[in-house]
Amino acid sequence: MLRKLISQDMKNQKRTYILLILISLGCAVVSSISLVIEGLVSYEASSALSAMGLGLVMGLTLLGAFVSPVAIVFSVAIYYYRKIVTDEAYLTFTLPATAKQTLNAKMISGSIWMIIAAAVMIVNAAIISIPSILVYSSDDYTVGALLKDIAVFFILPYSSVANVILGNLAALFSSLATMLSQLALIYLCITYGGILASKHKALVGVALYFGADVLIGGLMEAIMMSFNFEYLVGSYESAMILYYFINALLYGGFTVACHQINKHLLQNKLNLA
Repeated sequence: MLRKLISQDMKNQKRTYILLILISLGCAVVSSISLVIEGLVSYEASSALSAMGLGLVMGLTLLGAFVSPVAIVFSVAIYYYRKIVTDEAYLTFTLPATAKQTLNAKMISGSIWMIIAAAVMIVNAAIISIPSILVYSSDDYTVGALLKDIAVFFILPYSSVANVILGNLAALFSSLATMLSQLALIYLCITYGGILASKHKALVGVALYFGADVLIGGLMEAIMMSFNFEYLVGSYESAMILYYFINALLYGGFTVACHQINKHLLQNKLNLA
């Protein structure tokens, strides 16, 4: 049943999100072309009007390249709200699925789309920045030199191959755990908003999210700052790796806690069996 629920959630959201991704990538390409043209054509060779037009196109497409992936995250939250809190929820509640299965399906499908959105933002950054860096840099700065600089960025903090792999994996796990914790908190606050408010449930959920996010973020930061990682492990690079892993564990635990509380609320307050 879980597989069917995930498949249905992915199918329901696919058309909108793929459109947003294509718009985002298209904006990134146009923005990159605009930057390259601006770098190749001198201001004297173009009129003030054409320069303003080019700048406007570049600005709007640059905005679109990064707003569209963010819109996916908002859409994931809206989809959960519609399926759990609004009048559409009766369809969810009539399915032969438990609260655990329903929530797991929403969490898995939402996580997949959020990871895709993050990947699109990284791709967009590369599409926009790499051509413009090559155009604006000196003539002897090649694609190979740029890729080498990018590789050095990920390798430089570490003194061994093992630490390079471990450090970057730890950073990846930390980022994923932080992202999943945000999704779990968003879902929990939407559910709470639906329980607490008879009207304006979405606004209550948003208010709960921002309040909880500030509180939890401050608490997590205080916990992390209380550790002297370099003193514990004896070196800066090992301290970085330990920091990332502990951050991943903290946010992973918080994700599980939010998920379990939400499941309890769905079962006992919203009567989702």
